[in-house]
Amino acid sequence: MKKYGIVYIATGKRYIQEAVQSVITLRKHITDIHVTLFSSEAPNTDLFDDYILIEKPFYSYMDKIIQLRCSPYEYNIFLDTDTFICANFFELFDLLKTYDVAAAYDMIKHLIPLSDVPTAIPEFNTGVIVFKQSNKWQSFCDSWQQQYQRYIDSEMPLVGEIPIGDQTPFLQTIHHRADLRVVVIPEEYNCPVRFSGCVNGIVKILHGRHEDLPFIAQQINAFTVMRIHYLHYDRKRVVLYQTNDVRSTHYYLLRKRINQYRVRIKKYGLIKVSKRLWISLYHRIKYKFSE
Repeated sequence: MKKYGIVYIATGKRYIQEAVQSVITLRKHITDIHVTLFSSEAPNTDLFDDYILIEKPFYSYMDKIIQLRCSPYEYNIFLDTDTFICANFFELFDLLKTYDVAAAYDMIKHLIPLSDVPTAIPEFNTGVIVFKQSNKWQSFCDSWQQQYQRYIDSEMPLVGEIPIGDQTPFLQTIHHRADLRVVVIPEEYNCPVRFSGCVNGIVKILHGRHEDLPFIAQQINAFTVMRIHYLHYDRKRVVLYQTNDVRSTHYYLLRKRINQYRVRIKKYGLIKVSKRLWISLYHRIKYKFSE
């Protein structure tokens, strides 16, 4: 068993091609790391050191959970196929000298309320998972798989129109595993493209789909002091504001509100949005003077 390695899991041509694009960015920054791809068919590239065929894929999150149990390295980093590597992140492996599992919190926090997990504990984003291969990890994956299967058997609840993925059962499983030492990694190692956030230093791993991820990576790392980032309403560029600049922060909030109204006007029309705005202002003023 090799000491260190990166793992990708992809079923279907679309996701295999995404994994190829991701590993291309990985190789630009970490050239000497061993990389394994678990997939439903062979990739058309030699950038992966090992390829392991998934003989009977589910074409769902189940493939991910099952294959993570079989990871061939002692120290592992799993990367989703829609990740874009901006810098070397080898220091993540150092966490496994002390901890068993590491992941970032998800920006949505909670998809559904859970009776067995306190609301003070948000979900983890499982697009980047750092883990140590061991009997404890394999046992955890077995429990994670069983929890995910329960959602499938119970006609998995929807969030909007989207079925719950693997993150909710991941949280439920890890919450009840006191034998696993878990640590949270910062957003710089799993930075969501679609959501706003606050980062400090170089963003090393971008996570999400966009038509021009190299441009997004260049923008989000245009400067490395503490900064707020969000995807512009046109979804073509990232907007940054330094958090230590009060005027910049106020400008960010103003621009964000203006962009929200632009979207609403485009969707509902100027008259309808204006009417709602005036009604809201009227009730705020009325409440203020009634105090």
